[in-house]
Amino acid sequence: MKSKLLVLILILFLIPSYSSAIQFVGGKSLFYTQIAQGYTSGQLGFAFYTRIYAKPITERDIRNNQAVICANYGIAKHWELSLTQIVYQDICFNLLEGDKTSQFPGYTQLRIKASNFNFKIGERIFFIGFQGSVTKQSKYYNVYLEPYFDYGIAGRFCMLLSYYTNPFFPEESSAIHLNAGYTNYNDAERIFDAGQSLPVSIGYVRSNLKTEYSVELHGDFYLTRPYLAAFSRENYLYLCPGFKYKIFLGLAIGAAVDVRLYTEDEKTSNNFAPFTNEDYPQYPLWRFNLKVDYIPSTGFYEIDTYGKVDKASVTKESLRSRRVITDKKSLFEWVVDENMGAEYIDLELEKIRQERKEAEEELEKLKKEIEEKSGK
Repeated sequence: MKSKLLVLILILFLIPSYSSAIQFVGGKSLFYTQIAQGYTSGQLGFAFYTRIYAKPITERDIRNNQAVICANYGIAKHWELSLTQIVYQDICFNLLEGDKTSQFPGYTQLRIKASNFNFKIGERIFFIGFQGSVTKQSKYYNVYLEPYFDYGIAGRFCMLLSYYTNPFFPEESSAIHLNAGYTNYNDAERIFDAGQSLPVSIGYVRSNLKTEYSVELHGDFYLTRPYLAAFSRENYLYLCPGFKYKIFLGLAIGAAVDVRLYTEDEKTSNNFAPFTNEDYPQYPLWRFNLKVDYIPSTGFYEIDTYGKVDKASVTKESLRSRRVITDKKSLFEWVVDENMGAEYIDLELEKIRQERKEAEEELEKLKKEIEEKSGK
C-alpha cells in the first residue's frame, strides 16, 4: 500500500497540473474544499453553481456574477475526471475592450483526481488524495474581483486530506477536510520568476442522511506576486458557512455565503482610474453561492434514486450486495465484480471490530446496572 502511494505521488508530480483558483470543483466536495474521496468507477455527477456579488457605486455598479457547470466521472477505482465550464462571467472592468463587461463562455478546465487512499494512525482512519488540472483560458483574463489568472497556463499541484469521525458511514458523520497546494502562474519568461502562491482551504462538515452543515476557510497567499497590472495581487482569506439539503438520493441543493476576513493593502499599480476610489474593493466583501448536485444512473453505475426511501428496497439491495459466498472463487469474483479491494475489506473488518467493541461496552454497562439493582 505504501509503495503504491509513493508511485502515485511521483506520477502526479510529473503530470502538468494547471488551474486558476480552487473553486467550482464539483464531485465529492464542499463549496471550495475538496474531499479525499472520489466517485466509484462508472459514477457520473453534475454540479451547477451560481455565485453572486454586487455593489452600487456612484460612477457605476460593480458586479461579480457567475454561472458554472461541472461534470465528474469515475474512470477507475481511484481515479476521477472532471470538466468545469464557466458558462457566464462578469468582467466589470475590461482593459482590452472598454465596452465589454461580461463574457460567454468563460474558461474551460479539465481535472484529474486520485483519491480513496486510506491509512491509519492508531485507531483513526484518514483518507488522502491528489489533484492536477489543465485550463484553457478564455479571451478575457485578469478578471477584476476574481482570483488571479493570466493568459498563460498556470501549474498547480494539490494534496487532499480527510478525516471522518465515522469513516464507515461518512454520510452520517462529522468530518474535517484539508487542501493545500502550490501554484506557479507561468506569467514570466523564466518559471521561477513567475507569480507563485500557496492556495489553502480547510472545511468542517456535519451531515446526516438529509442535511449537511459546513464551514470553510479558504484563501491564497503569494510567495511571488504577479505583474503590477494584475487586479488580484493581494493575499486573501474567506470564511464560508454553508448548508445542503438532500432532496433524495442523487439530488441535493446547497447554499453558502463567503465573508471576507482578510485582504492586504492595495498592491495593484496599473493607473486604472477606478482604483483611485476607495469604494472599489480588491476582492468581494461577500458572495452568495448556490449549488445543485445531481448524480444520475449510467450504464456502468445504478443509483436507486427513489427506492432508497422504501424499506423493502433497502432490504433487497442489502441481500443483493451481501450474497452468499461459499468458496474462495466466489469471494474473488465478489471482490472483482463489486470493484472492491483489500482496502475495502480492511474497512469492513474494522467496522465489524468497532461494532463488536460497542456491543461489548453496552453489555458491560447493562451488567453493571443489573448488579447495582441486585445490590439494592
